[in-house]
Amino acid sequence: MNKTCSQCGTCKNIDFFYKNKKWKHWVEWKCKECRNLQKAEYYKQYYDKHKEKFKEYSREYFKSDTWKMVAINRTNKRRGLIKNRRDWSCSTNSLKDLLIKQSYECCICNKDIIQHKSRHLDHIIPLSKWGQHTISNMQWLCIKCNLHKSDRLSRKPACVVNCF
Repeated sequence: MNKTCSQCGTCKNIDFFYKNKKWKHWVEWKCKECRNLQKAEYYKQYYDKHKEKFKEYSREYFKSDTWKMVAINRTNKRRGLIKNRRDWSCSTNSLKDLLIKQSYECCICNKDIIQHKSRHLDHIIPLSKWGQHTISNMQWLCIKCNLHKSDRLSRKPACVVNCF
């Protein structure tokens, strides 16, 4: 079954049109290609009009610590997916909460990790040893302790046991 696009005027198969959400058997007037071009043009104009607002938001976002935690979490999720881990109960907010519960200190040496801006997110049972990427298997360590621990198994430090 064919239909003519109201914008470009070409006759196309019905599969090239979006279905109308109100009526099941109706399709939109414009083909998918014309609708997508229209949306892209709209977003480009919106960005050009509000460019300063986007730049300010970007500056504020990268001043905060949030983007670092998001990047760390994304990297660990990717590593976990490679290792076929299934449980993803870890979010950026839960990582922030874990840092607060640890009193902003390294779990091994109790050094302040916020003041020195030197912190690594560590898996207590490493992903390479079939540990999972869950908040109960995570701890914040200083760089020195994390690099020393490497991928070795370690007992849960007292501060992590008391946190949960």
